[in-house]
Amino acid sequence: MMGGKNLRPSMATTLLHVTAFCVVVATIIGNSGVQGSHKVYRELQSVPADKVIETHRTGYHFQPPKHWINGAEEGFGVRGEL
Repeated sequence: MMGGKNLRPSMATTLLHVTAFCVVVATIIGNSGVQGSHKVYRELQSVPADKVIETHRTGYHFQPPKHWINGAEEGFGVRGEL
């Protein structure tokens, strides 16, 4: 103790600070979700995929021509093993 004053916060003050901290963290986490929008370009929906210019195709992962990927997993067992 310094000068006769108790420097230790009371339990109510500590609880208030912890509650305020939790509310702030929950607010930050709750508002950090992904927000986006989806704009539909109707004039481009009828354009066949084979007319897409090669420079406009994605290059960071595999993208087959005309967005075609095998559908059914024929030949695979229950766990997806051959």
